[in-house]
Amino acid sequence: MKNLTTIEWIGTGVALTGSLLNAFVLKESYYLWFFSNLILLYVSFRGKHYGLSLVFFVQFLFTLIGIFYW
Repeated sequence: MKNLTTIEWIGTGVALTGSLLNAFVLKESYYLWFFSNLILLYVSFRGKHYGLSLVFFVQFLFTLIGIFYW
């Protein structure tokens, strides 16, 4: 479980960095969100937080749309 906590914090840091880049209107933010959503989807699914897993899965799909339409 300790490894999941470390992975979770990495995903959180990547997501926050993506949000910061998005505030400056940089497309790279979507690539960071792409990876952070995958990381946090993995962590939430392993922790059996299925509702949260669904949120990260949908955000992952939205990120793909954002990358495509940017």
